[in-house]
Amino acid sequence: MAEIALHDYAAHLVLKPDHTVNFAALAGGGTETGAATTAAATALQRRPPRRPHQAPAVRIGAVVLRNGTITVTDRSIQPASAPA
Repeated sequence: MAEIALHDYAAHLVLKPDHTVNFAALAGGGTETGAATTAAATALQRRPPRRPHQAPAVRIGAVVLRNGTITVTDRSIQPASAPA
């Protein structure tokens, strides 16, 4: 894959108490919401199943993020930290 590009996007990244991030659920068929995550999850579900011990062979030339917003909440610390 030469390029992945997102334009005019919004994402909310959550660092969970177990130090995983909410987007990690996409690789395992999680139930995250939002247009971008829903599209990615749908694309993952359309792929034929692979054996658990096989790593996918994916090469991405560039990731382009334009005109978007990313908010982050850190739930790995108490009290949880989020931007004001």
